Parts: sequence; C-alpha cells; structure tokens
Amino acid sequence: MPRPNPRKRFLTSGFTQAAPVRSRSVLPLDPGQGRDDDGRVRTRRRRLVAAVLVVVLVLAGASAALWSTYRQVPVVVDPACPALLTNTRNGTDDYGDTVEWAGQTWWRSEARTTADGAQLGVVTCSMSDMPNDHGWRVAPGRWPAGAATVLPRGTTLHLPREDRAEQALVARTAEGDHLYCLDDDAGPPTC
Repeated sequence: MPRPNPRKRFLTSGFTQAAPVRSRSVLPLDPGQGRDDDGRVRTRRRRLVAAVLVVVLVLAGASAALWSTYRQVPVVVDPACPALLTNTRNGTDDYGDTVEWAGQTWWRSEARTTADGAQLGVVTCSMSDMPNDHGWRVAPGRWPAGAATVLPRGTTLHLPREDRAEQALVARTAEGDHLYCLDDDAGPPTC
C-alpha cells in the first residue's frame, strides 16, 4: 500500500498553504559570501603552515650550525699517538702510568724487577710530551702500540729477567727498570 503524502494531507485538510519544507543545504543566501569565507580560511591555513615551516627550518638550521661548530672530530697530531678530539677541554686528564703494547694496556707496578736482554719494542708516543696546544681530550678507543702516558719516547720495552706468575713487561729508563703488568680490575696490578 502506498504511503500517503504529508503535503497532500495538509492541502486536502482545508489548509491553503503547503507545509514548510526544511532545506538540508547549508548554502548561504548570497552565493558570493561562502566563497570569500572559504578563501579566508584557506589563506589562514596556508599562513599557519608557512609559519610552522619557517620555524622548523630556522630551528633545523640553527641546530646544524651548532653541530658543525661544536662537533668533536678526531685529529691526528702525531701518527704514533692517539687521536685528539677537537672542541673539547681538559686534555690534561690524569692518566695512570700505562703502556699500550701487543693490543693490551699494561699498568705500572710498584714491584722491582730487571729487564732481560731481549728488546720487545720501543715507546713511540708519550702522552705527557705529545703536542696538544689546545688542551683537547684523547679520543676514545684503542691506542697505537707503543703509546705511553708517562714514559718518555724512546724507552725500550723488555721481558722481565725472572719468571713471573702473570705476564709482565719491563720498561728500561734512565731512572731504572719499571715493571708493567696487565690490569685485572681487582686493584693495583700485580704480576
């Protein structure tokens, strides 16, 4: 059965006017008014996006400039010595008395010993004598073989004359022979 038309009912029930029909459209009465409002909104959005983009680019540029100014680049002052980091301070760090040899770090021990006649190597870099006018820090990582913190350049490295329980290295200096042991992280090195 067909549905009755509500407008027809009003017309047939004695009313002379049709019932008002609500429009579902939100178009403004003036067709030019909506276009202007949309244009203003689009312009505001574009300006906001442009402002945010400018702020992001300024911040990115400033951070890149700071990074390039203050980045730490390893610089080799002496090929026999570890590299130094630019734009750092406190290059006069307090190092223990060590020697880098055979891929290991050897620490000075207070025990007495004498060197065997066979020479293993020579100290090629002394951190205390290395040219470091800017006071830059030593770059992290392995040091080259023959790098020492206190021993002067040219100090000869030997095996100890006597047999020891642990590996040992002897540095022959003008003041006498000094024993160096591997670090065992359990206190002062002993060998």
